[in-house]
Amino acid sequence: MPTVYRQIVPCCVFAGLLAAVLGCDTSSQFAADELLLASNRIVPAHRTACEELLADQFGTPDEPRIPASLDDMFDAQLLELAAGEVISHTEGVTHGLYRRHCARCHGVTGDGRGPTALYQHPYPRDYRRGVFKYKSTQRGAPPTDADLHGVLERGVAGTAMPSFALLAQQERDALVQYVKYLAIRGQAERALVDYVAEELEFDPQTGEVEAGSELSASSPDDQELVAEIVADVADRWRS
Repeated sequence: MPTVYRQIVPCCVFAGLLAAVLGCDTSSQFAADELLLASNRIVPAHRTACEELLADQFGTPDEPRIPASLDDMFDAQLLELAAGEVISHTEGVTHGLYRRHCARCHGVTGDGRGPTALYQHPYPRDYRRGVFKYKSTQRGAPPTDADLHGVLERGVAGTAMPSFALLAQQERDALVQYVKYLAIRGQAERALVDYVAEELEFDPQTGEVEAGSELSASSPDDQELVAEIVADVADRWRS
């Protein structure tokens, strides 16, 4: 290996680790699932509408919202504790717990592409798919809260996932809430994109949306559609 290359590689690794540790990724928007959009041939107009409709339901990584159908599943205070940038205004209370402990591997949006993910084997889990390996529920079903707590407390042997047993109970509760939030939002995004691909028409040559196939964040019907999609995902988790 050339000397220059040997010097560059460690520098790149160090830069990624430094960015993760210092919390340099301060993204305030959810990154779109580019592979999902490309494989479904989603045109720009539909893409923008999907992003806006999801933002109406779930907010942003800095200011998450709890959709109406999820009120009984989330604690707003815990979600706020986990979300946003790492900051503390009160002694002993730290906000931004997800970015402090998880985003360096799992990414701000839960896509499994944090700044240190490239150097890990296996890669960190993509929460957006809502698929979890270490759980007590049936195959294809979401995990229970106890399952998620168990992974946090024990870690996962053979991976970069450590034990967070030393965190306060409230902090672990907040992280579990936020992981569920990311997973449910990701599943809702996937279901909405699938609906757009299957039900709405567009010209594959020009990318123009055909009449009657518009999707808009300002449309009450489209808002209701997304609310129903979110409620369906919530029911699977709730059961």
